Amino acid sequence: MALKPGLTYAVGELANWGPSQLGSYLDVVLGGLNGNQPGAVSDHWYMLRDWGQATSDSGYPSIDHLVVAGNGNNNIAYLSTIANTLRATAAAHGVSDPKLFIGEFGTSWSATAADAAMADRLAAALFSAEALETGKAAGLDSMQWFGLSDPSSFAPWVPSLIAVDDTTGTPQVRPQYYVYLMYKHLYGNETVVVTGGQQADWSIYASRDSSKDYLLLINRTADTQVSRVVKVVTRAGDRLLRLTLMPHSVSIVAF
Repeated sequence: MALKPGLTYAVGELANWGPSQLGSYLDVVLGGLNGNQPGAVSDHWYMLRDWGQATSDSGYPSIDHLVVAGNGNNNIAYLSTIANTLRATAAAHGVSDPKLFIGEFGTSWSATAADAAMADRLAAALFSAEALETGKAAGLDSMQWFGLSDPSSFAPWVPSLIAVDDTTGTPQVRPQYYVYLMYKHLYGNETVVVTGGQQADWSIYASRDSSKDYLLLINRTADTQVSRVVKVVTRAGDRLLRLTLMPHSVSIVAF
């Protein structure tokens, strides 16, 4: 298979990421490669699944379900299992060290008012940042929020980062859009491991670039301020930083 230089040939399973489905579905896809080695193996991940059916609970999902752990497999930490499954299944089919790609992700794949309300809240931004950092730690090479922009009339279907007014063309950005601005302009491109940085109610992640070090602070509580003193190792030596994680927030500290 010939590819344009700079492009990566990716194959994957785009519907089901549950433990009884992802591996077996990928087996079918990868089993038909006929020697065409892909550069990436892909999956789609909507953490709270499809809740648009008539039998669904009209109040599900809510921001209370945007959890790091618990709620069955519908939690952010499960990204590690998805990454391991992608990697192991690819290896079983002779695919050598592929990149791992979540081609679409979001809070849920749904068209309910409850989903739209949840995805248009600050909680969705916290979810996005936590998922991206968890995915990086699990070895995922790329995760793409779905979608980038849509006409506002598409609501309540899977809210994109930007809603565009059908009549005026005026864009309305959603909270998780700003997470990507933070990554582009305020955060480093090299991940640094933070030992003990992931707790039940808050997380601290770190990165660096050629000139600065960065901490990404996430507080998932509704009204509890978290204060911590952390030791950081910088180019100039060890430092102690006193951090304040404001309730229900995601923020970045550069030093």
